[in-house]
Amino acid sequence: MKNSQIKIRYLLIFSLITFILACRNDNSENVEKKNPLEDILKDLPDINQFQPKGQLIASFDCLVRTEDPEWLETFPDGIIPWVNIENPMEDIDMLMNKDQIVLSETQAILVIDYPVGEPIEIDIQTTNSGGFTLEEIVLITSREYIRVYQEDFETARIEMLNSKDTTLMDGIKTKGKYGIWGHGISELDLSSIETRMDSEGKVFIYLNVVS
Repeated sequence: MKNSQIKIRYLLIFSLITFILACRNDNSENVEKKNPLEDILKDLPDINQFQPKGQLIASFDCLVRTEDPEWLETFPDGIIPWVNIENPMEDIDMLMNKDQIVLSETQAILVIDYPVGEPIEIDIQTTNSGGFTLEEIVLITSREYIRVYQEDFETARIEMLNSKDTTLMDGIKTKGKYGIWGHGISELDLSSIETRMDSEGKVFIYLNVVS
């Protein structure tokens, strides 16, 4: 579902393998030494196994207008194709179509499947009788990602780059509750969302998260 994520995963795997090979000691006395990075490599999630449930209802891009000269150098049309997940309030006023109803249901299941060990399904609801707006989904996504990262950090059983800063996680997989790997929350942006419905009538919201 996320080609950029798959590329990142294989680049990470290649880097870890290169590091492991470089650490081998040719002068060892035929004693096989286990590198702790091998366990990290073995436990990396297979993104391809995370198949979305149900049939696609609709998809919506998260586009932000900008007049910032620095951004205009990269996006001359003045449209940034994502919203920052950690700090969406910086983008929300300029979010295009933010009042658009993206799901007419008042409750749904939000799915977080990157960068975690297994997809996380979260029940969400809105008090808006008309359903969820794009702005509301963006803000809920931010809230839930922050919660997931915090809970994962609090339950982690390995030291994250000798730091308590949960944004500094590049290149590792935690042993926390959700097995977050490869990226801190500050590196994540929401590019688009998909709404889906399964055969039982359950509605899911899938997130296209880029990093």
